[in-house]
Amino acid sequence: MNTGKNKTTRESLWTKDFILVCLAGFLANISIQMMNTTLAPFANDLWNSKTLGGLLTTFFNIGSIGMAFVSGVIANRTGRRNALIISAAIFVPATLMMALLQVPGVCLAMRILQGTSK
Repeated sequence: MNTGKNKTTRESLWTKDFILVCLAGFLANISIQMMNTTLAPFANDLWNSKTLGGLLTTFFNIGSIGMAFVSGVIANRTGRRNALIISAAIFVPATLMMALLQVPGVCLAMRILQGTSK
């Protein structure tokens, strides 16, 4: 019979990687939400089309929903940190392309890429 106390060690939740992932997710979500609120006026000013603003938001959601089915598998295979880096590597160029190449078709394609990287 073991009368000694069971010593279990608990891992800390607040590790450096956890804080970095939370910070990156927070900044990405702020960026996405700020972009979503300005897309309709952006499309209206640039292409004189309120409909395109709605399509830009819809295409983002399509990419996001499509990626939701496989994102967990990708994160488990590559590691969560690597998945986050890959996601940022997709999101940032897509955002820059959307700002620089102001062609409606390109912007719609970039919104799908942004959705998949969320």
